[in-house]
Amino acid sequence: MGWFHNLNVGSKLLLSYIIVLVTVLGAGAYVLISMKNNNSNYSATMVLSNQRMSYITASELHLAKARVIMREIFYPENTREDLNRLSDELDENLNGLLGNLNDLHDIASPAVKEMVQSVLPLVEILNRDTKDAIGILLATSAISIENPDYRAALIQAEKRTADIRNIYANEMVETIEDISGTAISVLVDLAGENDAKANQVLLIAIIVITVSILIFLGMALYIPGLISKPLAGMSAFMAKASDTGDIRLRPEDEALIAESLRYRNELSDCVMNAALFVRRMSEIEGVLKKVAGGDLTVNIEVLSDYDTMGQSLRIMTYNLKKMFDETKASAAKAEAAA
Repeated sequence: MGWFHNLNVGSKLLLSYIIVLVTVLGAGAYVLISMKNNNSNYSATMVLSNQRMSYITASELHLAKARVIMREIFYPENTREDLNRLSDELDENLNGLLGNLNDLHDIASPAVKEMVQSVLPLVEILNRDTKDAIGILLATSAISIENPDYRAALIQAEKRTADIRNIYANEMVETIEDISGTAISVLVDLAGENDAKANQVLLIAIIVITVSILIFLGMALYIPGLISKPLAGMSAFMAKASDTGDIRLRPEDEALIAESLRYRNELSDCVMNAALFVRRMSEIEGVLKKVAGGDLTVNIEVLSDYDTMGQSLRIMTYNLKKMFDETKASAAKAEAAA
């Protein structure tokens, strides 16, 4: 973290804000993109499910009509024209059932597709067997309940139809009726998965935002500490110097200066410059002690034309030295006169 300490305060704050901003924006972008993709996938799934349900509904409708027609075939009042019409209607509905099941098979979920695969051959067999049953009735010379041959044909056709129901038709009907329930179950599962994905995205967003807030709070506590610690030390030293006149550096002051100078930023520069100023004051204090002790030969370094304290100290020692020299000369003249 040395590189971070070396940054100036403005850069530290800017970097912290950038980190938090990038994290929050990244989390927001992730949530928006994920939600958009999730909604798009779910919308596409719903469109596909509606199409599947339309095929299932049409299949059930064709099957229901076909079953009604199968019952109408055995009405005693039927004529040959009625039987031919019913045969055409039965053929139309069974072909419609077969076509809708094939369309459903192309877009169905794996579970539904497996059920459709098991039903398709049965529908084809049913279409063939029902034509044979109607063919038995149409093969008689006279379509009339009074005709013994027609009555025998009705009994034979009914037996054939009963065999169809018992062998495979009932199973086929149950499977077709179960297809809609399976499709709805698949749709419910997809909706549950969609909700789970949405909750997962929301959870990730909450975690990322929480981490961002923690980072921001950590920076908010850490960076002011970096700033306040050296400033508080300098403030305490200046308060002591102004109250007591003591400009000596205590061990804790020395430790603060040493710690601050480990890094290069405006705070360390401020502490270093303050230390240099204290050292200058200490140098002037030393000069004043020598002058107070009577040493007027001390060398006073003037740092610049604006070093008023150094210049004043130099002028003071010069005037004192001149005054002492004049006093010595006057005393020597008085001694000589005496």
